[in-house]
Amino acid sequence: MLDRVKAAHEELRGVTPAGLSRPQLADAARALARLRSRVAALEADVASAVDRLGDKGADSAETMRGAGRRSRRAARKVARRAQALESMPNTKRRLSEGDLTDEHVDSLIDAAEQTSFADVDGADRLLDDASARPADMAARDIRDWTRRRCTVRGHEERQRRRRQARSLSLFDDDDGMTVIVGRFDPVTGSEIKAMLNAETDRLWHLDGGRDRATEVRTPEQRRADALHQLLRQPTDTVRSSAAPHPRTQLIVIAEAGVISGQDPHGRCEIPGIGPIPRSELDRLTCEAAIFGVIFDRDGSPLWLGRENRLASPDQWRALIARDRGCVLCAAAPIYCQAHHIIAWQPPTRGPTNINNLALVCTHHHHQLHDTGQTLTRAGPNRWTTEPDEHDLVA
Repeated sequence: MLDRVKAAHEELRGVTPAGLSRPQLADAARALARLRSRVAALEADVASAVDRLGDKGADSAETMRGAGRRSRRAARKVARRAQALESMPNTKRRLSEGDLTDEHVDSLIDAAEQTSFADVDGADRLLDDASARPADMAARDIRDWTRRRCTVRGHEERQRRRRQARSLSLFDDDDGMTVIVGRFDPVTGSEIKAMLNAETDRLWHLDGGRDRATEVRTPEQRRADALHQLLRQPTDTVRSSAAPHPRTQLIVIAEAGVISGQDPHGRCEIPGIGPIPRSELDRLTCEAAIFGVIFDRDGSPLWLGRENRLASPDQWRALIARDRGCVLCAAAPIYCQAHHIIAWQPPTRGPTNINNLALVCTHHHHQLHDTGQTLTRAGPNRWTTEPDEHDLVA
């Protein structure tokens, strides 16, 4: 095996993409993806073999960190993947054949830890759908699959376990700078990010916005100043001013059946984060405003036509409820903008209606406009772009 791996490495050293056309480059990217998947599967085999040695030497995580020159976090991921794949032969085969990437597999392992390894590994439809989509979009589908099968008690237990693992450390480094390192459960983390993003956005506008903000301070400096500013404000002031627009609010999407208690397995999630247990919903609603979103034209405030270019707060909430993040890469809603599918400006004059809007992240929003591509719906929760499908497909 070792000789073949070394030979493959030597053979790849002479490969170059010079002179390839766009379709050929896309084919090369697909071939490299399959190669990476095969390497990831082989890496998992090596990690498993290390743990089976039983010679009291370094475990697979330490081996991957030392010999594989991985970060501690990445090495632990490899070790976790190797251990899980021992109970997921179908998933392992698909990884080895290049149908799934290591990112897909990690999302599937998350699902297996909340349900069962046998259920996930035997869900051929889930694995087929995952292999057909980019890993970030597939991860959202896998979370939905998990939510429908995970028990209410399972959601509560996972949130309790994450909550128990929260921590915050403060220390001074050698230069006298104070360093803050924290870990929070997803719900608490979402609340913190919502407040921090709102204050950072406020400072960005004070610094001159798009025209001058980068000249005043870096994004990292602005975020640090935002945290300091929030900590200096009284709690009531923070709560009342933390989210001036739904884009920077913590938004929870819950089906009516969850709220009424008639359907405990219904959708209840923070877009971009994933499902949350009913207990967290109860806690959040004690100190949050509740908005109803109805996907119907009759009597709905969502249909504003051409009178407004920007999405209204109600439309923004509806977009989050429908798209849950960037339709092209699943980036969280806080990083997204409302994109007009049919352009608002002349000559097309597309309306600011919910069916003419889609959430896209800043990166993809610029790419759509800069390249003149058109966003089109390819099916439920599936979007693509025209005319060039090689750049943006989800």
